Amino acid sequence: MIRPRVTHEWGRLREVIVGRPHYRLPDPMPEDGRAQVSERTWRRACRFAGKTLAEAMPADFARCREQMDHLVGLLRAHDIGVHRVPPFLPREEDYLREQARESILLFPRDPLLVVGGRVIELTMRDVHRRRERFPLRRLLRRVLASTARVEAMPEPDPPERCDEADPFLDGGDCLLTGDTLYVGAATGDSTEAGVDWLRRTLGSRRKVEAVPYDGDFPHLDCTLCLIRPGLGLFCPDAIPEGPPASLAGWRWLEVSRDEAISGMATNGIQLDANTLVLADGADPVAARLRALGLTIHTVPFDAITNLGGGPRCWSQPLVRWG
Repeated sequence: MIRPRVTHEWGRLREVIVGRPHYRLPDPMPEDGRAQVSERTWRRACRFAGKTLAEAMPADFARCREQMDHLVGLLRAHDIGVHRVPPFLPREEDYLREQARESILLFPRDPLLVVGGRVIELTMRDVHRRRERFPLRRLLRRVLASTARVEAMPEPDPPERCDEADPFLDGGDCLLTGDTLYVGAATGDSTEAGVDWLRRTLGSRRKVEAVPYDGDFPHLDCTLCLIRPGLGLFCPDAIPEGPPASLAGWRWLEVSRDEAISGMATNGIQLDANTLVLADGADPVAARLRALGLTIHTVPFDAITNLGGGPRCWSQPLVRWG
């Protein structure tokens, strides 16, 4: 059984939850999601609204599964315990179906946050993603030690409510450096009330610092990467004021808007302070990091990045330290 512990973004990864290639297309497709996927994927998705990726685009589903399996093999080769999100039970996928018919299990980063030894189930503002908590709950009950406790953010009332004033948080907006947790504040996915709730929940032992970024980017981890103490990546188009002032003195490699959004250049999986996994769409950034002496693995991941997330979105550390 696992005792959760995550201390830093760059701690050695030991146990991780990863996504599975399940995506049910919404019916109808929402226009506000168009900017987050490729134009080719958008056009094809509109033809198959309401169907799963496996039903609507079997070749894309097969590539998605193959690329995920390849990355799982890489993680296991580094002695990392890998736990896949289980599939939805029918009653779980039916939760809030009238309000949101889309469902997804690709990106377990967002519904959970692990800080120190605390596992926190987040309440997401995006209604269709709130049902992801149920398969994750079943997984956590199976793999966590009996002494581990999963806390939960309050749910809105009524449950389909998504007002800006309510506390909502996405895990992709959270970056941890020991006693400081940086939380993105941009599009309203992580609301001010959510940041305040997190401050109260974590208490004085950890500082929670809000980081504003451009709302054209999905989450903070698509704009900023804390590789190891003193070294990071950031996208100036997303964070025009620069990285957090509390990280002054770090060396920052800049990435372009296209590298950040299309290449997911800041959205990698850190295996330890010197080893990073990036999607191969970020090859130019990977070359710059290798020149600094880091070990960078690039993997085919376009079938997943075309759906709006990178390797970090696809992974949720349970144990990362040292």
